[in-house]
Amino acid sequence: MLSKKLAFNVIPSLRIEKVDSSEYHGRILDGRELLGEVYQPTIADVIGEAAKLYQPAPQAFNIYYGPVSVGTIIRDRMMYDAETYAHRLVVLEALLA
Repeated sequence: MLSKKLAFNVIPSLRIEKVDSSEYHGRILDGRELLGEVYQPTIADVIGEAAKLYQPAPQAFNIYYGPVSVGTIIRDRMMYDAETYAHRLVVLEALLA
């Protein structure tokens, strides 16, 4: 599922979108190339799942929700602070709506 090779020293992007009220889709991208996908019930779960399961494990991800980003986040922080980053994304997205 999340196993395509990542180029050396590339920081992949995690782009999250809402599919339904309890379903979020995360696409892991290297530029425009799709490296993997994650479906989870919350934004935080998408962030945590991408950090845990994606192999080979990059050191960080650029994380987006719609048009907003929380920047480049270290993988370990994604696993332990997923709720914090999810909240920031939702607040930023709401401010732009």
